[in-house]
Amino acid sequence: MRIRPLQPDDIPTLQTLDKDAFEDLFAQLTGRHATLGIREAEYYEHWLRTDPQGAMVVEDRGEIIAELMCHARGAAGWIGPLAVKPNCQSRGLGKQLMDAAFDYFDRKGCRWVGLDTYPQNPVSVSLYLKSGMRILQT
Repeated sequence: MRIRPLQPDDIPTLQTLDKDAFEDLFAQLTGRHATLGIREAEYYEHWLRTDPQGAMVVEDRGEIIAELMCHARGAAGWIGPLAVKPNCQSRGLGKQLMDAAFDYFDRKGCRWVGLDTYPQNPVSVSLYLKSGMRILQT
């Protein structure tokens, strides 16, 4: 298993992984099924143009099983989305990706890092808190 930069050929796989992961999360949180749209290829192409080293995937035996998109802009870093293939969750991949994100931000000289998540999402909130993030009220 390895974390590596996103490649253009990965985009169709990430589109499906992202959709499946967030549909599964919605079902876990609400008990209802939802059909989400697929993120446009241009979304991922934007990451490749603007922050290629911040676009990361986890690959296991040739299969992409997780994604994380990060942006570094001067002193500020931004995390998300982070998605793990449903049948690969609870293996510590989210934490590994968060660690990789913080390493990336350190190399870029970011002094603070932010993200958005739904406060009613205990799965993501727990991951972010365990990774050292704090909840700020706005």
